[in-house]
Amino acid sequence: MVKSTRYRGLDPKLPLLLNDRGEPFGFTRRSKASEEDLQPSGMNLLFRQMIGRTKFAGIVTYKDFRRSFIVHMGRADEGGLSTRNLMAVTGIRDYASLKKHLDLDSQRVTKQVKGIYKRL
Repeated sequence: MVKSTRYRGLDPKLPLLLNDRGEPFGFTRRSKASEEDLQPSGMNLLFRQMIGRTKFAGIVTYKDFRRSFIVHMGRADEGGLSTRNLMAVTGIRDYASLKKHLDLDSQRVTKQVKGIYKRL
């Protein structure tokens, strides 16, 4: 336990999200050769099950949650995660793939378009 008022006495290294057994979500290796290249398989399964129990099954997918998470965590005023941290958290392995998601952020697009017209 870290004795710090910054974390209100809680240990910041403890898992934030827990599964239904009160344990950290599981990760699996992407390949047998890699010890560090992990994907959040437990959380992926939970989201898929949650969506499957709603009237939006087949309309909303896990990818929609993932894209939304990436966009919001990539915004400086919301999550402020670095590109490297976003890649680690989401399991996306290359920058180009992550950038495709970040480029879909309507706030970023709006700022870019407004910037074009300011220069004219």
